[in-house]
Amino acid sequence: NHRRDQRGDVGKALHKDFERFALEGVLPNEQTYADEDRPRVRALNEWIVRNEPEFQVSEVVTASLENRYAGTLDAKATFGKGKFKGAYVLLDLKSSKYIYPDSHWPQLEAYEAAEVECGEEPTDFRMVLHLPPDGSAVESVSSDTFADFAILLDAFNSVQGRKARIKEAKALAKAGGGY
Repeated sequence: NHRRDQRGDVGKALHKDFERFALEGVLPNEQTYADEDRPRVRALNEWIVRNEPEFQVSEVVTASLENRYAGTLDAKATFGKGKFKGAYVLLDLKSSKYIYPDSHWPQLEAYEAAEVECGEEPTDFRMVLHLPPDGSAVESVSSDTFADFAILLDAFNSVQGRKARIKEAKALAKAGGGY
């Protein structure tokens, strides 16, 4: 648990430095990180220099009233150079060990749909910027759609409804109404 919490703290620090760059243009200082985490910071800085992202927003709470969900997206930026030059992209910074398309990509599509529902311009695409322990910066472009997220949301809502019904049935049984 201690190790997990420590890794989470590094992820939070990277997000804070990513946001600071978005707001102030200050590159993260790798000297403020433990030796084992400095490769991630170097990778982030190299990615920033290579792509020159111009941030429109950072750490934005977004929500869908229609679909009843909310979350905080990391950033939206236009690439100033690199292979995605000129693209307007919704970015999600991840410092996990791996990229998990089954959860990361639907999350991005949910943010995008919520933003469009709120009247924001759609992005050209959504991307996970993954900073694994090896010190690389991996760009993972989502191939999902909102429909993919909607299926997962429906399943989640079904499970939550079932849990509530089971709880009610148990309470009824305890009160003598059978189970």
